[in-house]
Amino acid sequence: MNIMTYRDRMTRWLVVRLLPNMQRVTIARFAKKSDADGYAKVLRRARTPAPIYCPI
Repeated sequence: MNIMTYRDRMTRWLVVRLLPNMQRVTIARFAKKSDADGYAKVLRRARTPAPIYCPI
């Protein structure tokens, strides 16, 4: 049985980093796409590998 917390149900956007072996690591969760976009932009400016965000 998979019980989701209230926080998990309310967050809809993830910022993930793809690993070389095609696995993914969740970096952050957001309720709004614009928040996820802004966070991804900050990560790109920091010259980290580009994150990918996706709706849940």
